[in-house]
Amino acid sequence: MINKTTIEWYQYWSLGLIPCDRKLDKLENITLKIHNGFVWKAKDFYVDNSCVDWVTYVQGHNITEYWIDFKWIKKVSKEFHVNNKRSQLEIWDLLTIQTWDVWLTRFVDSSIVWWNCHALIITRFNDKQNSIFYHYFFNSSIGRNKLKRIETGSTLKHINCWDLRK
Repeated sequence: MINKTTIEWYQYWSLGLIPCDRKLDKLENITLKIHNGFVWKAKDFYVDNSCVDWVTYVQGHNITEYWIDFKWIKKVSKEFHVNNKRSQLEIWDLLTIQTWDVWLTRFVDSSIVWWNCHALIITRFNDKQNSIFYHYFFNSSIGRNKLKRIETGSTLKHINCWDLRK
């Protein structure tokens, strides 16, 4: 329940109640980078259980709001991972599904750090608190509606990194 004392710590925005010390800004101004994970054919780099040097490779169908669905999870060679630094995950990155379930977002915690990813939007914030806030915001009904406003495509919905930055 919100009382007068609580209200003094928050301000009303179109997103709802936001802490007074938070400044709402374009994502491009509060992130280190927003870009795509690996978007080319990765099948040639998949490895099986006999390989000892591998990295977990997460894709859109593995992402849920609060956990990773390991059904059909892939492994890629360590060489692929080293050669594709751009799609390597770091702690507190946000992963947003870029095509189909475009609103679904999950943050990278210590259980999935240093993985690699395929065709997901990686958002790296300059502050871990922003990562946590936007994880919950993007998965809220208000956040999902905001993301739906920037999706493109009539049959297969898609979000462009450029639009997300703005």
